[in-house]
Amino acid sequence: MLNPAVYDIDQQLNETLQSLDVEETTGHYWDQGEFVVLEHLIPTQLVQEFMREVERVRPQINRNFIPGHKKGGSVSFYLLQQSAPAILAFYRHQGWINLLSQIAGVP
Repeated sequence: MLNPAVYDIDQQLNETLQSLDVEETTGHYWDQGEFVVLEHLIPTQLVQEFMREVERVRPQINRNFIPGHKKGGSVSFYLLQQSAPAILAFYRHQGWINLLSQIAGVP
């Protein structure tokens, strides 16, 4: 059973995805060389929750640096499970995954 916060995210994403014109978005994606911007697609409330979770895990980022190339960082899956359930729910949301697959034309 989903916890209430994750259920709310699931419900909000489902509603958001249902409102999207997938055919039109797919057309824009291909017309623009496999690139599309969907401004304000994710509800502000969800984005704010994602940002709160980012701030919670920020102190535990594992930083890396490759000279002349890039710097980056990562957090463990277990930390996301503990401290960032909304981000993890978004990452795993089957409707979101299906949408991206459909737009890009790949399974």
